[in-house]
Amino acid sequence: GVLRDELFVNAQPATWKGAASDGFKSALGELPTELGKLFDSYGKAGGVLKAYALELQIHKTRAAQLADEIVHAGHVIKSAQDARVQAQVDYDSAKGIRDFPGSYPESVQQAVKDMAHAHTRLQDAHTSITHWEGARSAAKAAAIKNRASFVAAAETCCTDLGTASEVGIQNKYYHGLGAFVHELD
Repeated sequence: GVLRDELFVNAQPATWKGAASDGFKSALGELPTELGKLFDSYGKAGGVLKAYALELQIHKTRAAQLADEIVHAGHVIKSAQDARVQAQVDYDSAKGIRDFPGSYPESVQQAVKDMAHAHTRLQDAHTSITHWEGARSAAKAAAIKNRASFVAAAETCCTDLGTASEVGIQNKYYHGLGAFVHELD
């Protein structure tokens, strides 16, 4: 038929001619009239899935990065909280020595130095906790935004698979695949 001849002639006319080409065309017979639609449909669906796979990889990588940031911030916060507790214990101990009525002058001087050092450690721990709690909150917000973007990509994939199905011959596989991608949400 005409479509078969176009397929062979327009594809690469100079590459295959002669009896073998004619024999192959004869053996192949009549190609379906919807072959072009089928080609377009599967090509479009393949492009959609390839784009979605790339998008999914980006979101997966970003989610792992954000999870690592959140866990790291949690560890640093815990460490700073422990340091703050120890600094408070040291401060209270030095203050007790300083305020004890029978303390020697040298002990009082050392206690004042120890209090100042413990006070600095308390401030440093507080600053660290505040900073890392902010960093953890920012990473959590970014993770929520990343998930929303992933969901949007999945919805776009579903819509585009539907469009690919409409371009060509209706294919229940596309609808099932689109439903599966949507359920990943």
